Amino acid sequence: TENLFTVMAARQLNPKINIISRAVHGRAVEKLKLGGANHIIMPTQIGGYFMATLESKPNAVEFFSLITNETISDIRYEEIDFNGTKSNCIGKTIRDLNIRSMTGTSIVAVKSSDGKYIVNPDPDTRVENETSFIVLGTKSQLNSLKKYISKYA
Repeated sequence: TENLFTVMAARQLNPKINIISRAVHGRAVEKLKLGGANHIIMPTQIGGYFMATLESKPNAVEFFSLITNETISDIRYEEIDFNGTKSNCIGKTIRDLNIRSMTGTSIVAVKSSDGKYIVNPDPDTRVENETSFIVLGTKSQLNSLKKYISKYA
């Protein structure tokens, strides 16, 4: 009840805010969505999924633990967002941007302007307004990418 009230109040104060709410019971999920939450997290469900995945895919879980900084590692992921920019990247292909060879980072996925994710995008995928990249690399590589992309801004 308190979460629903908080979600509704936040949505009323700022219609554009990204609201993440916690739910204990599945029956609360739909109510929180109707109240204006963008995402609802159920910790017990996530914990159960994590435990099952740890049993069936331990190396994958270990890798994702590395990139989410649950363990000590220099591997990270980042979202590079081109939403609403006046960037010179717009209209260029991933091949044109030459990100991998210039920065060492890997483009894992592209979120296109229609909201769909393209995993392991083709080098001829074009950057459009409202495009985001999900990239993987070390801290140094990601910093290099941010500097590299900023020259296109």
